[in-house]
Amino acid sequence: MPKSEIYIELDGPKDYLEILDGEKFRNSKVQINVDGKKLRIKIDSENPKALISAIGNVAKQIRIIEQTAELFKDK
Repeated sequence: MPKSEIYIELDGPKDYLEILDGEKFRNSKVQINVDGKKLRIKIDSENPKALISAIGNVAKQIRIIEQTAELFKDK
């Protein structure tokens, strides 16, 4: 069973947790926790393809949240 653990340092990681916590992933179990100023993401997948897909989806969602936050900062 492929696994991955990712730490991403962010300003206000609790805000990201609130948005990402409800996400569902097919063929993968994703746990997201806050560890200080870091977002800790643990992924357990059924196969390598599902692992890569889950990692990509989480990264994309964080990027979208960051871009949306930047839009609100500018206004």
